[in-house]
Amino acid sequence: MLSSKNAVLAFGGIVALATAFTVFGSGDQPIFPKPDDPTGDPSTWSIDQLRRWLELVS
Repeated sequence: MLSSKNAVLAFGGIVALATAFTVFGSGDQPIFPKPDDPTGDPSTWSIDQLRRWLELVS
């Protein structure tokens, strides 16, 4: 049987491992996915969409 201190340390280790896996090794899905390419009429795009499009074409 684990003592109270060991149980807390084991739980903390499990949480730390789950966090590390989520941050560093979550596979194909990034935590912050890239935004979609702007579509539609360029005159209605926001400044961020214009900059993103300019970065793609240059």
